[in-house]
Amino acid sequence: MARKSVQEYLAAQRERYARGSRVERTRLLDEIAAVTRYHRKAIIRHLSGDDRRAPGQRPVGRPRRYGPAVANVAAVVWEAAGEIGAKRLHPFVGGWLARLIAFGEVRWPRRPPG
Repeated sequence: MARKSVQEYLAAQRERYARGSRVERTRLLDEIAAVTRYHRKAIIRHLSGDDRRAPGQRPVGRPRRYGPAVANVAAVVWEAAGEIGAKRLHPFVGGWLARLIAFGEVRWPRRPPG
């Protein structure tokens, strides 16, 4: 089921969940879990309107350490390496970065931040 379809389905079921008794809500959760393959707790959050973070609040989690300049360089290294996955790319980043700097493809400060 596509994400948009799931959202529409959950929106349609929200009223049923809100006015149902405990037994009816349990049956409804079972039905929705079977249709969407979502975890019950995730379904409850969707149906009750429990947003983890209200609009305008700070983002949750660890703050970013590097800025867009580093992200752009990382994207160039990733493309040069054939767009391989992060685990396979990691051991070669230093070599790729040195070559890209040597050939003028990337500008990098003498000492990386951090």
